[in-house]
Amino acid sequence: RTFGEWPPKEAKESTIYLHENGKLSFDKPKNSKSFSEYISDPNKPVPSSDYITSGMPREYMVDDQRHASRRPDVLTFQTDVLDKDITLAGNIMADLKFATTGTDADLIVKVIDVYPDDAKNNDFTEKHIKMAGYQQMVRSEFMRGRFRKDFSNPVPFKPNKVEEVNFEL
Repeated sequence: RTFGEWPPKEAKESTIYLHENGKLSFDKPKNSKSFSEYISDPNKPVPSSDYITSGMPREYMVDDQRHASRRPDVLTFQTDVLDKDITLAGNIMADLKFATTGTDADLIVKVIDVYPDDAKNNDFTEKHIKMAGYQQMVRSEFMRGRFRKDFSNPVPFKPNKVEEVNFEL
């Protein structure tokens, strides 16, 4: 689909909410006290790709993201199967309420398009890739927690205190 202007005239600002049990929805959650948690081991960081590399690979923006969603130290939230296309235009903001038992944390937020389980490979699909269930990154951003308030002045987290961590993807 092509648009005569950008952003599209029909674009409207929307909020997508994190829900219990890994759900993601345009509906505001009924339980405002719910939370999700994970244990992070700094000695086993989440890699940017599913293969061994000496740095950030050039292909990281198109690499299948399934490797991350299978890890126990990654929180994944997913919508139900969409019944219509969604166009993303403009800024994407992550507005998180976050607490840690430590004094710093690295946060990565990704918006991912999950292909249907029956998606077929095409002439351009590389041999080692299967498009069924493919997880394609749409947008992502990294935030080092100690710089959540100011990039010039690091501020440690207070252990176990919920704080806002808001940033643009």
